[in-house]
Amino acid sequence: MKRALGIFSLLLLSFPATALADDAAAQRHFEAGQVAFVKRHYEEAANEFEAAHAESPHPAALFNAGVAWSQAGKAAHAANCLSTALAGEGLSTEQTTDAKKRLAAATPSLAKIKVTAPRGSVVRLDDHCPASPPVELFAEEGDHVVSVVLRDGKRLTRQVTAPAAGGSRSIDIRPEEKVAPPVTPPSPPPQEAEPWLNGRRIAGFAVLGGSVALGAAALGVGVTGLGKRDDFVDGGRVDQDLHDDALFLRDTANVLWGVSAGALVVGTLLVALPSMGNDEEKPTALQVRVGAGSAMLSGAW
Repeated sequence: MKRALGIFSLLLLSFPATALADDAAAQRHFEAGQVAFVKRHYEEAANEFEAAHAESPHPAALFNAGVAWSQAGKAAHAANCLSTALAGEGLSTEQTTDAKKRLAAATPSLAKIKVTAPRGSVVRLDDHCPASPPVELFAEEGDHVVSVVLRDGKRLTRQVTAPAAGGSRSIDIRPEEKVAPPVTPPSPPPQEAEPWLNGRRIAGFAVLGGSVALGAAALGVGVTGLGKRDDFVDGGRVDQDLHDDALFLRDTANVLWGVSAGALVVGTLLVALPSMGNDEEKPTALQVRVGAGSAMLSGAW
């Protein structure tokens, strides 16, 4: 009983009067914690002291909670509250000494969970004893819930299994980064099937027709040239004009045969090969030039 009174007197001095005066809610929780502690309702007292700290944060409030949790036999909660209280400023020398003794007595039976989280957030183990990350939380062996309250009020939780006493593990709790969905380019509009009889093939048929006409002309000129040659031979090979006419007609027939053959090849390609471009954008044109002893076939498609 004497020890309990000593602890209670320590609690009475452990929360600054100015903090209580400034926050009525914190004062109500603190007084409720005192009453519960005197009645030896230690868990209730610890929760009230934690609530007082939530209303008006001060290391002394967590020291009170740590002592109450220690009396309740909750070593992990006691160690977490006491370690956070010792990390702050505001405990008396007597409170600091008592907190260190209780912490040293509790930690050998506990494991450590090292938690990293965004700066400015608040970390709790099983919703008790707030701490600032990065922090080492103490836990009994088994399953627990680590919660993180971010600056914007969003709450993140993570299930974690603590190892046996003396062991440790690390976890990092952060909000998931939103990944923008991949941008799918729009599908190209369906292309209409090209009609078989297009401008290119029409030009091909025209070139083939020209090839036939040139072949017929070459045949006619060749026959005429042969006639001139026969007249030249029959005349004793003395008529120079007949000789020149025969040579000219022969050369002209050869040129026409060549142009006809070329037109035949070009026309066949235009008709037979598949389209290699937009026929509407490239109009087809064909031009044939025939001169004295020469001929030229040109086109665009």
